[in-house]
Amino acid sequence: MKISPPVDRTPLHTRQVECQGYLRHDGMFDIEGHITDAKKYDTTMSNGRELKAGQPWHEMVLRLCIDRDFTIHDAEALTLHGPAVTCGEVNTDYRKLIGLRIGAGFSAKVREIFSGRSGCTHLTELLGPIATTAYQTISGHLLSQQGSLGWHSPVMKEVASNLIDSCHGWRADGETVMRFFPELQKKH
Repeated sequence: MKISPPVDRTPLHTRQVECQGYLRHDGMFDIEGHITDAKKYDTTMSNGRELKAGQPWHEMVLRLCIDRDFTIHDAEALTLHGPAVTCGEVNTDYRKLIGLRIGAGFSAKVREIFSGRSGCTHLTELLGPIATTAYQTISGHLLSQQGSLGWHSPVMKEVASNLIDSCHGWRADGETVMRFFPELQKKH
C-alpha cells in the first residue's frame, strides 16, 4: 500500500527527528533525541544570521537517563541553533524532568512544566518521540533477556501494564492484550 501520488509541488522545509536508545554500562538507559529544521531556500533569521538552503534553522538535542521502570534520573538539553540568541537559555530547565516517570500522565505533566515561555517548543515536542523510543528500547531489551518466556514473562507483563490503552493497538479490549495478557484485559 502506498500514499497517493502528490500534486506538483516545491519543497520548502524539512524537519528531521532522530531518537536513539542506549543501554549504559551501569544498567540504566540513555534515550537521546535530535531535532533539526532546515529551509530549502536561503533566508535571514531574526537575529540577522544568514542561512543558506539546508543549514539548520533549529537544531536541538535532548538526552534522558532512565531506569527500567521509566523513571528519569538525568536530563540534558542542548540548543545548537535557534532563531533567537536566547533560545538556549531554557536548556537547564529541562532538568525539571528528573524524577518524572514516562507513562500515564507524562505528556500532561510535560505540558504543565514547559508550556509557553517556560520551555522550548522544539525540545518539548522532542519528548514525545523520546518517550516512545524509551518504550521501544527498554521493552525490546527486556524481551530479549527473557528467553523462551518472552512475552509471557513477569517483566513483560509489567511493561505491558504501562502500555494498556496507550494506543489503539494496545487497547485493553484488543487482540494484543487478549493474546498475551488476558489477565489485564478489560471488557467494555
